[in-house]
Amino acid sequence: MTDSERKQKTGRALIGYAVGGFLACLFGSVYTYFGFGVTSAHMTFAFAPLAAGFAVYLLLRYTRLPYPGCWAARLFAFSLTAFTMHHLIEGVFDIAGAFSEWAFLMPVFAALLLALALFFYFFDIYRDFLSKTTR
Repeated sequence: MTDSERKQKTGRALIGYAVGGFLACLFGSVYTYFGFGVTSAHMTFAFAPLAAGFAVYLLLRYTRLPYPGCWAARLFAFSLTAFTMHHLIEGVFDIAGAFSEWAFLMPVFAALLLALALFFYFFDIYRDFLSKTTR
């Protein structure tokens, strides 16, 4: 991958995570404003997973770490989306005073997606290393 392709891919991801984080902050602010003074830490920090994604792609853009392959990048994005949705749903439950015994499944699912993304990322690095050493 050339430097221009790398900057273009990471730039698109950075813009996506920045816009997503801004929208999560905006949703949390609006929901808190119309929540009659009732707030939730989940709703306040719903942008945190997207900020983590922004930081990861910022690190990829300005270092020489290998860029993730297709599967790793998509699973990483899906895991951060699942973490964000978990925060938003838990925030709505907290503000409404409701409870769901199934709410714990969302972060478990997101953690599994994140683990798969890391597996594919390191597997791609290992496969590239093997292809370079066997030439």
